[in-house]
Amino acid sequence: MKRCVPVLCLCLVLLLSACGTSASGEGGLLSRASGIADDEVLLTVDGREVPAWRYLYWLTSVCDQIRTAWNESGRTLDWQQTLSGEPLADYARRKALENTALYATVETLAEDNGVTLSEEDQVQLDAEWQEKVTEYGSEEAYLEALARMGLGKEEARALSEDACLYRKLLTLAADPASALYVTEEALTEFTAGREYLAASCILVSTEGVAAEDTETLAAQKSRAETLFSQINSAADGAAAFAQLAQTENDAPAQPGTFAAGDGTLPRAAEEALRALEVGQWSGVVETEEGYYLLLRQEVDDAAIRADCFDSRLLTVAGEADTEPGAKLETLSVPAFYDAVCREREAL
Repeated sequence: MKRCVPVLCLCLVLLLSACGTSASGEGGLLSRASGIADDEVLLTVDGREVPAWRYLYWLTSVCDQIRTAWNESGRTLDWQQTLSGEPLADYARRKALENTALYATVETLAEDNGVTLSEEDQVQLDAEWQEKVTEYGSEEAYLEALARMGLGKEEARALSEDACLYRKLLTLAADPASALYVTEEALTEFTAGREYLAASCILVSTEGVAAEDTETLAAQKSRAETLFSQINSAADGAAAFAQLAQTENDAPAQPGTFAAGDGTLPRAAEEALRALEVGQWSGVVETEEGYYLLLRQEVDDAAIRADCFDSRLLTVAGEADTEPGAKLETLSVPAFYDAVCREREAL
C-alpha cells in the first residue's frame, strides 16, 4: 500500500524533535562524508539560504531508497544505471533538490502568512521527542539512530518544526479568511478528471512468501476468509469490520480518502472497491500484496482539499528560484554516498 501524496513526507518523515546541541559544531556524519561543514550555505531557494546538512540529509535519504529498491530486486547498485532513462546519480540529486526546495517553501509560506509555532506547538514537539525516546529505550539509543541519518538534535528539531508549520498551513487552506484558502472553484477545477474513493481495509499480507510456498499462501487466504465470515455473521458487520481492522490487520495504514490510480491500493483492490456501495464490504480480494477485505466509505472533502493544497505547494516549490552553490555542483553523489556508508559502518 502506498499513499502517493509527496508533500505529506512533511508529516511522515520525522517524528524527530528535541532541543539541545547540534551535531553541526562537532562535524556530523554528513559533514564528514562530504567534506562540507553542516552549517555552510550550499544553495538558496527563493533567496532563502539552505545549510548543507539539509540538502545532504535528503540526498542520503534518496540514495538509501535507491539502494533498498535495488537490493530488493536482487540487483547490485551501480550509479551508472538509469531510472526511467535518467542516470541514478542525477535522479538522486534532483529528488534531493526537490525535497530541499519543498521544505524551504514551507518556511517561506509560513513567514509570508504569519504562521509561527506557538508554545503549545513546542510542547507537542517535546512530547513527540519523548515518545521516540521511549520507543528506542533511551535518549542515547535514539540519538544514535539519528546520527546514522546524519542528524543531531538541533537538525531533527528543525525538520519537525517544518512539519508542524506545514500542518498549520494546511489548516489555513480550509479557512475562508486565509489567503491560502482553497476555494470551491479551485477545488472543482482540481478534481476535474479525478475520481476519489474512500475505504477502510483489512490486509492479510503475503509479503515475503515465495510463490511455491503454497501451504503458507493457502493458510493466509484461509485466515482472510475466516475474517470475512466473522464480519458477515456479525449483527453489525461494519462495526465488526472496524474492530478487526484494528486487531487483525497487516496493513501499515488505512487508505482513507484517495485519488483513484495513485497507488494507495493495488489495482485489483481498487477495482473491487469501486464496485461496492458506500457502507458495503467486499469478499476476499487477492492482490500482489496479499488478501484484502475492503469497506467502502464516504469520501472526505477535507482530504480532497488537502490534496489540492499539496498540489499548489508542490507547484510553488517546483517554480522556486533554486541557486546551487559551487560545492553543490561539484559534489559527486556516488562518492558521497559511499562515504556515508563507511561512516555508518564506523558508527
